[in-house]
Parts: sequence; C-alpha cells; structure tokens
Amino acid sequence: SMRSASIEVQYAPISSRGRLILTFREPFLFNRDLPLNVLFFFTREPIQKIDIERAGTIVETSKLFGRYLRVGLRYEYQRIEPVNPDDLSSIEREFNKFDRPILQSAIGPNAFYDRRDDIIDPHEGYYATAATKYAFPLKGCSLIRDPNEYCYADYLKMSAQAAYFRPFGSGVFAVSARAGAINSYGDPEGVPVPIAERFFAGGRSTNRAFDTDLLGIPGETVDQNTVARPHDGEGPGSCADTYPDLADRDCDAGPRIVGGNGFLGLNAEFRFPIFGNLGGAVFYDAAQVCEKLGIAHY
Repeated sequence: SMRSASIEVQYAPISSRGRLILTFREPFLFNRDLPLNVLFFFTREPIQKIDIERAGTIVETSKLFGRYLRVGLRYEYQRIEPVNPDDLSSIEREFNKFDRPILQSAIGPNAFYDRRDDIIDPHEGYYATAATKYAFPLKGCSLIRDPNEYCYADYLKMSAQAAYFRPFGSGVFAVSARAGAINSYGDPEGVPVPIAERFFAGGRSTNRAFDTDLLGIPGETVDQNTVARPHDGEGPGSCADTYPDLADRDCDAGPRIVGGNGFLGLNAEFRFPIFGNLGGAVFYDAAQVCEKLGIAHY
C-alpha cells in the first residue's frame, strides 16, 4: 500500500526547547493518485528573545499536472502561545501583542512550477511558487477579555517567489524575486497576526548585509529602545556603567525584531568555481520588511 509513518524528536535539556513531529502519509487517497499527508506537531522554539510554543495538526494533499506543475491544498489547526511573555518589553507587547495566546484555523492553496535542471544545484531553468492562507475564526472574541483567553486569528496571507538560472561562462547567474503581504481582519478585536506567521528578513536567504531576521524599519518592525530589567545574582547589573542610576538592573539594547505584514526581496548573484569543490559568489541583495504592504493597505 506504500503507506508510511514517521516520528521525529529533538530536545535541548538546558533551554527546554525542542520539537515532536508525527507524520502519516497515504499515497493513494480514495484509490486515486492523490497523496494525503497528516502531521501532528508540538514545538517550543525561539523567535528573537522569547520562546514560542506551538501545537496542532496539518492536513495536506497535492496533485501533479504534467511533469512540472504541482498544486496542493493545506489545512492547519494550531495553538500559538509565548512561553515567557514577561521577558517582553512594553513596546513589543504593543507592536504585536506577543503575550496573547492565539488559536489558528487556516486553509489555503499552493502551487509550484519547476523547470530547473537540478533541484539541489541548478545551472539552468527556472521555478515559480505561490501560496495563499486564510486564517478564519471559529468563534469571536470579546473586546475586553481575560489576557489568558484564547482568540482565533483572522487574516489573509499571500506570498510568491520566482527564480531564474542561466549558465554564464564557467559559472551560473541566478536571480530571484519574492513578495508577501498579510491583511489582518482581527485588529478591531485586538487579535494580532501570530509572530510565527509574520515576515522577517536578513541573513543568507534574504539579505546578507544583515544578521538573520535583523532587517526592518526602526520603530515599525524593529524596536531599538534599551530595556532595563531587574538584575539577577550578585553585584551590579549591566546597566551600571552606562546608567549609574540603574545599577541594580540589566540593560538590553536590542534590537528586538517584531516582524511585519509586508515583504519585498530581490537577489542576484554570479556563482563561479575556484578550485575543486571550492567556489565563490558575487551578489546583490535588496529586501525590506514593513508593517503593511499591498493588500494590507500600505
């Protein structure tokens, strides 16, 4: 029958972070050429300075049209909750209300068209992919409510990416473009887009001039303010040298990245061999994350 099941467990005892993922695959749903993937997961992983706990399930099916086009449909239900919301600054809470637990029920199609000669090390061809996700509420939230009450996310997320590869001399020229936008319908009820769903930029896959996820607009998607917290342990805190009046506190100068609802990115590079398996690249990256973009009424 070619059915399969798997389990993946990762755990870090010191930080209490990790993941548990159970997967089941039915390759011929209803005796048709329609694979069904069912995934159950529990994760506790860091985003910036806080840990996010997620638990839920994902159901996805897809179908090939010809040799190059795959179209899929995905449904997910999950709980998203910060483990240590007390570590957040007041500005971070105001930006995205990270300290609130959120339930997410979402569905959406995706498509992937691939004409590359090699999916691992492409030298020629192109691909394009697009995905849409609509997170809809199964029940409403009161405007004045218990901060521990779960509320359902309500937003529309769209993203797309295309890349082109062409041999050039002894190397390969590659260019890619990406865009994404989120429109939140839950703002009037104080239900933000979950941090795990927002856009981030910076790092080797978006803009190599910035560290991972550290690209953004100060005051909009980046909190640059210094935060002082009570010092734990003996002796003065880290604020003592810069702020003598706060010697009993520890200072965190940031930045704290809160992500955005809009993203644009462009990458171009020329990859060339140097010797044996050693290669080099000359690249240009341009990317930005903003609070709103496109369908988010920018």
